[in-house]
Amino acid sequence: MLEIFNTADVDADIMKHWAISPKTLGDLLLIEQFGSSDYNTVKALQAGKIEFYMGFYPFWTNLLTKDAVTDTAYRSIAWAMDGIILATIGDLSTSIDKRTDKCNDNQIYSKMDIGAVRMEGAKVHECLNKVAQ
Repeated sequence: MLEIFNTADVDADIMKHWAISPKTLGDLLLIEQFGSSDYNTVKALQAGKIEFYMGFYPFWTNLLTKDAVTDTAYRSIAWAMDGIILATIGDLSTSIDKRTDKCNDNQIYSKMDIGAVRMEGAKVHECLNKVAQ
């Protein structure tokens, strides 16, 4: 994945993130080079988590799906920090009210319109991570 970013001339100093599935994280921990202290300063197997690996800050999420065509790979998304921005439309509105129908319990309601936008295609990439058998 890092080769794709480098080929697209993405600045090496820009922080890069990689969203992976819990299954992919487990598969990474099984790779000898990943868990060995000879290759990494952080003992990933001991901690059971990844903080930084091969130029990326990976984190796991359950919101990623399997590939719909083959069902043998998990989708993952990698991006450079300025490749995606968070856009807000309007402002935050919050109200606190009493609910007479619920024994005067307090109801807290908050609303905000937000969304993520891809700003530069060369800085956002999808990867299919093959499911280990």
